[in-house]
Amino acid sequence: MTAPNTLDALLTTFEDALLDATVHVVLVTGTQAGGGGFWAFVRMTARNRQRFEAEREEGGDLGDYGDILASGSGTRPPRRTVDSMRRRYGFRG
Repeated sequence: MTAPNTLDALLTTFEDALLDATVHVVLVTGTQAGGGGFWAFVRMTARNRQRFEAEREEGGDLGDYGDILASGSGTRPPRRTVDSMRRRYGFRG
């Protein structure tokens, strides 16, 4: 029988590996520093997505959380960009 401490350690290791292995494509929208809206598709691990959600209000560089796949100005990405993100990366937004 596995000791509880060993089982907890194994579960923690598994959860950590899962957070690092799971990848999301996220559509981020917001306001640029100089004003005006922006949108960006960012590919990030589940761990970085958790960190992004916790730090979102602080601003910062999206590249710190993952790979910026496409971005632009305005409040919404063009339909063809959304379609491309769905086809190429499995975006489900």
